[in-house]
Amino acid sequence: MGQQLFWIGVGGGLGSICRYLLHVLFVRLKWTGSLPWYTISANVIGCFLVGWLMGYFFKNQQLDSSLKFFLINGFCGGFTTFSAFSYESVSLYSQQSYTAYLNVIITFVFSIAATKMGWGIWE
Repeated sequence: MGQQLFWIGVGGGLGSICRYLLHVLFVRLKWTGSLPWYTISANVIGCFLVGWLMGYFFKNQQLDSSLKFFLINGFCGGFTTFSAFSYESVSLYSQQSYTAYLNVIITFVFSIAATKMGWGIWE
């Protein structure tokens, strides 16, 4: 279990760094607006990766489980931003903004679709 925690921690750190760099990219390209597009993007990209990796590991069950912990639990867990999504949704809602609902719908629909698309590559 110690080795699993190590790989999850390393992957989570790298995923968090990548999420921050995605945020920097969105700010530099001025891709900002009334919706938190960087968070939505991180969640959809992360869900696609989770689906793709789940399909890959399902097809290749003989692979080392450390890689699975590193990539799925660690990297994707650090890269996706459910806590940021929750905070931003509540913040938008407290401003009595309809975009809170739009944020929730877009994030859930596109994240679930991206997971299915990622998995579907291996079907």
